[in-house]
Amino acid sequence: MIVVGAAWILAACLAIGVAVASIASPWPQFAVACLLGAVCLGLATLVWWREPQHRLAGWLSLAGFSVVATNTVDPNRMGPFDGSWMLLYLPFAIILLLVPDGRLAGPRWRLVGWAITLDVALFMALVAVQWRWPGVAGPLTGIGTGLLLGFLALLVACAAAPVVRYRRGGRLERSRLRWVLLAGLSLPLTLLLCWASYLVLGTPDLVGIGLLAMYLAIPLAVTVSVLRPELFDVTRAAAATVTAASLSR
Repeated sequence: MIVVGAAWILAACLAIGVAVASIASPWPQFAVACLLGAVCLGLATLVWWREPQHRLAGWLSLAGFSVVATNTVDPNRMGPFDGSWMLLYLPFAIILLLVPDGRLAGPRWRLVGWAITLDVALFMALVAVQWRWPGVAGPLTGIGTGLLLGFLALLVACAAAPVVRYRRGGRLERSRLRWVLLAGLSLPLTLLLCWASYLVLGTPDLVGIGLLAMYLAIPLAVTVSVLRPELFDVTRAAAATVTAASLSR
């Protein structure tokens, strides 16, 4: 409850603060960021209300705070925090390692979680150093590229975690994970879409599409997998439909 409540308060204070200080991002971006943040925080609150001890509630709330923190401030005023865009992905990466029961599937997945967290921390520190001392930007470019490629590889690993659980799980766990598998693909694909947008268009115009899909698909899929897993039992739904059709004849 502390994490969820703190995320609500911090997100609200940040959004109001940047608006009052006139350092907000363009209003469409600001509005969408606040909306997506509210969706994540609302779903986190719902999970906490129904499952107070479930760890995914806290991570969903951090995802909501992250989208507000990284998208409500004018990009030209981010300064040393330019590397904070990675925080858009980190909470969801950890969520995919923990879904559906809030526990890791094994020790190696713990290493993946720590590795991606360290990668994000190092990249953000590197960007801050380059902003503070522009003269070192050149020598550090190679390190930054390595961290970016490592980040993508770790996102793919996190997206693969539910796949491994699905293959090893029983019927109930598989029904809870079925649509999470599809939603999880949006994690690395959104990053690739971002890079493609910069390379092809020279602008981040396509990034919003991927982020919008990711920030709706993953929280909704995870919330339903925790609270109403039967909704994901596609096989049962199909069988029920066939049975009903047969009886109606």
